[in-house]
Amino acid sequence: MKRPESKFLSSINNIAVVWALYILIRGYLAFLPHRDPNFLPFVLMSAMFLCSLICLNIYFEKGAPRPFFIIFGLFFFFNSIYFLPNFIGPSGIIGSNYESWLVYIFIFAMVDLLLSLSVTFLAIQFTLRRLATWKVFLLSFFISIVALIFSFQKVLFNFNDIINSGNALPLWWASIKLHFFWLAMLLLYWYNSIKSDRPLGQYINSIVFGISLYIPLDLLHMYVLLFNIEVLHGFSPYWNLIIMCFFGLLLTLKLYSASNEYGKWYEQIIVFGDTHFGRRRGIFDRFIFWLLFSEKKSREKL
Repeated sequence: MKRPESKFLSSINNIAVVWALYILIRGYLAFLPHRDPNFLPFVLMSAMFLCSLICLNIYFEKGAPRPFFIIFGLFFFFNSIYFLPNFIGPSGIIGSNYESWLVYIFIFAMVDLLLSLSVTFLAIQFTLRRLATWKVFLLSFFISIVALIFSFQKVLFNFNDIINSGNALPLWWASIKLHFFWLAMLLLYWYNSIKSDRPLGQYINSIVFGISLYIPLDLLHMYVLLFNIEVLHGFSPYWNLIIMCFFGLLLTLKLYSASNEYGKWYEQIIVFGDTHFGRRRGIFDRFIFWLLFSEKKSREKL
């Protein structure tokens, strides 16, 4: 049986190899015809791809709540391929402007749908804890699809006009509507979190705190784009990169916890065990537990 540290390090090595391949492929693509983006979005998309890999590994290690990490991982993954439309069209490798816009809109819609599904899944699972996980997922998916269609209805009815004109404003306005839905789901989540001493999993509240920072800042970014606020125009990639670093730290801690029996046992305690563990969650979970109990004592409680 692998030591917890070796299992975690094995996952980190695998993540590092795939992440390095992503960076090498991006580096190679930079020499091909494309619309030249800034360097900072490349760094940001690389960080998001790294987060997607960590989420995938957490999913395979059965970190709770498991479905959330595959959804959240896909959210990061689609963010990491935002560069693809730059390689499509007259100034790219293949295709036309129409196809470039088609790919951009698809990625844009998938990013919004997956973030909707992530926050809705957490909010619904916290609200209806006795409901089976697959039912929570289906209900969350249905609600997210309805919210997406409601927000993007003008885009759907004027799809070809938007592509032919090359005007992204309708997309941004539609996404702004969806941001308020995300904020409503976050409020529902935090209401249940304050009300209950049963978190959904280790570091989940800290991750949701990161999402609670990301969404308002992304909303601000949308307004900056729409109203062309020059003062704030260059700050968006920087604050997003800081939040991605925060997510990367939390997801790595979650992966470490999910990779060993000690962490899995502790997660069972805070989710299903004594209520006095309930509020000790997030970044400080492991430190507080280590402070209160030695590993020997913790094994005696099994």
